[in-house]
Amino acid sequence: LGTEVTVTKYIIGGESDSPQQSEEKLIFSVTEMRVLSLGNPPLSTIEMGSSDRLDLTLEVQGKSTQSEQVSVLIIAPSGIDVKCTPQNGEGVPTVTIQQSPDVNDVQQIQCEVITEVDYTEGQIEFTLVASDDIIIGKFTTQVNRPQVDSSGFAIAGADSMVIGGSLLIMALAVVSLFVALRLRNRISEEDEMEYSENDVNEELEYVPEQVLANSSTDMIDNSDINISSIQQWTDENGYSWRTMSDGSTEWWNGSDWTKYS
Repeated sequence: LGTEVTVTKYIIGGESDSPQQSEEKLIFSVTEMRVLSLGNPPLSTIEMGSSDRLDLTLEVQGKSTQSEQVSVLIIAPSGIDVKCTPQNGEGVPTVTIQQSPDVNDVQQIQCEVITEVDYTEGQIEFTLVASDDIIIGKFTTQVNRPQVDSSGFAIAGADSMVIGGSLLIMALAVVSLFVALRLRNRISEEDEMEYSENDVNEELEYVPEQVLANSSTDMIDNSDINISSIQQWTDENGYSWRTMSDGSTEWWNGSDWTKYS
């Protein structure tokens, strides 16, 4: 801006035999300018399933001595709808490059891609056009259906590392759940066994004396286990005797030791 251009024009010729020369100077000064270009492109390839949605961002930038409107013309395959904002009064996606002769003014157009149940794969074409119908440039995005792996699961735009990490987390979660259930069952079994033993002990402790007296099952007296013989002898009549550690005396009746009272 502000650059002056000087044009000098020479004319040689005339009616006389001698050449005639005249000089004319034209001076131009640059007072207006406009440079419009595409900004960062959207995704070049996307994978979308049926009745799916995905966002894309378009960018346009420019330097201009006056505001410039840039519109977006969209061509999409059958079954794919693209809605972009902001829009002008006619519903056409439009942004305004602000007056900025020295620094690029960057504007963004936000677009949502929507697929129907049965859509056709193909390219979405975004054509950016200036207010005087001059084409600034084009963006293209290829829309594909999700790839299906060998197990039959659809993977739409998923990173293999993300999938692997998710599967690992799921496996760890399953193992943790299994271990927790095993520990819970083991604790429950131990509690049940302890509870059963306590019940048996309590029942034995509270057995009525009449039941013990009438019971056909001999009860074991633990006190007899520690009683032992400390002295044994035979009298002049040939009977054998012994003195026990509890102070009692027993004699041999020929088949068993019997307490002597």
